[in-house]
Amino acid sequence: MKGFFEHIKYKYDIDTCKSLKHYCKQQKRLAKHKEKLKFLLSCKDYEIIPTHLANISFNISDLFTTDTIKQQFNKIQHTFLIKIVKLEIKQTILTIKFTENNIFHTNIEMRTTLNEIEYNTFTSKQKQIYNHTIEQSQLTQTTKFNKLKEQHAIKLGLIYNESWLKNKTSVEFPIESKWLLSLGKKFALPISRENFSPIHIIAEIEQYIQTIEDNKQKEIARSKVSNKIINFKRNIKNTKREKFILKTYTTTKNIINKHKDDIIVTNLDKGNKTVVMYREDYNTKMNQLLEDKNTYKTLRIDPTNKLQKKITK
Repeated sequence: MKGFFEHIKYKYDIDTCKSLKHYCKQQKRLAKHKEKLKFLLSCKDYEIIPTHLANISFNISDLFTTDTIKQQFNKIQHTFLIKIVKLEIKQTILTIKFTENNIFHTNIEMRTTLNEIEYNTFTSKQKQIYNHTIEQSQLTQTTKFNKLKEQHAIKLGLIYNESWLKNKTSVEFPIESKWLLSLGKKFALPISRENFSPIHIIAEIEQYIQTIEDNKQKEIARSKVSNKIINFKRNIKNTKREKFILKTYTTTKNIINKHKDDIIVTNLDKGNKTVVMYREDYNTKMNQLLEDKNTYKTLRIDPTNKLQKKITK
C-alpha cells in the first residue's frame, strides 16, 4: 500500500493520507479486539484466569498460614479475578464499538474524498488485511486459551487417558471433550440448577406417600417433600471442577449435534472403551453381523407383544 499512500498524498494532501492510514490501524485494531473478546468470554465461561491476570501478586497472601484460611483466600482471589475478566469484557466491547464508530465516520470521509476506483481499491485491500489479521489473532488466542484450559483441567484432576477413547473420524474434539467421552455412558454429570429435574424424585416418593392411610398426613408429607426439593435446588452451588465438567458437556454436545448425521458415539464390544465412528461404517458393520446366519435367524413375527404379556403375567 506504500505506493497507494504516496499517490493519495500528492493527489490530495497529507491529511487525507493520514486519514487512510488511521483507517488501516483501526481495522487491524478492530480485528484483534474481536478475537480478544472471544478469548475473554471463553475464559469467563470456563472460569479460567488469563495469564496476564494470574501473574498479579497479592502480597497479603503471606499473612495466612492456616490451610483452611489459605483456601478461603484463594477462593476470594479467584472470584475477584473473574470479576476483573468481566470488567475486561465490558471494556473490550466498548473499545470495539468506539473503533467501529471511528471506522464508520472515516469511511464516509473517504467516500466523499476519493474517486470510485481509489475507494474500491483501498477498501478491497483493507478487507483482505482485516481477514488476515482475524485469522492470525484467532490462531494466537485459540492456542493460548487451549493451553490455559488444559492446565486448568489438570489442576482440577481431570486427566485424559488416550487409551480410553478411539476417534475413528476426522472430527476434531478439544482435549477436555476427549476426557469426557472417554468416561463412558455410566459417568454421572454434576447436578446443577439447570439440569436438576425433580419429576423422578416426586414420582418415586409419591409411591411411598400412597401407603399412608390418613389423607391429611399424605398432604403434610407432600408439602414437606416439596419444600425440601425447592430448598435443595435453591442451594445448589457447583464447584470449579463441576462447572468445568458442565461447560465441557455443553461444548461436547454441540460438536456431536453438529455432526449427528455423520458420526456416532458408542462403546467398544470389549475393553469398556468409547469409540467415535462414522454412522455409515457403524451401519455397515452391524449389517455384516446380522448376515451371520449361525448367530442370528430371521423371525416371521415380532415377539415383543408375546414377551410383554409373559412379563406382565
